[in-house]
Amino acid sequence: MDIDQTFSAIPRKGFQAQAASPVASGFPSPSAGLEGLSLSLDQHLVERPSATYFCQVSGDAMILAGIHDGDLLVVDSSLPPLHGRVVVAVIFGELVVRRLHIQSAGRWLLAETSDASIKPLDITRYDQDQLFWGVVTWVLHRP
Repeated sequence: MDIDQTFSAIPRKGFQAQAASPVASGFPSPSAGLEGLSLSLDQHLVERPSATYFCQVSGDAMILAGIHDGDLLVVDSSLPPLHGRVVVAVIFGELVVRRLHIQSAGRWLLAETSDASIKPLDITRYDQDQLFWGVVTWVLHRP
């Protein structure tokens, strides 16, 4: 699974969802009285804006982890890459999404797919400080 695009997380100030027009027809709306409330996904998905990026992925190497082709990932570059986390790593100049597997014998990046041609990447010998771009904290996709 590769990264197609990246975006920084910059909260927009002053953005507010527009309330629907108050035309009555049929049953009353369950949201009656809540007009004017707004929702900012930044407030729910981004804990550290200066260290957070959005990435659009391509491929199906992480399909069994619930990450699909075209999904949008929220990636926090300030989190440590720990065993079991889904990470974005730089491998041969490419950004890839994999699950980090750490054992006493070494470190691997594992795809989560039924495609047997995608082998685990042994990253034991690589400089860990420059290998990891961030940790995936959220996955957004359309049903």
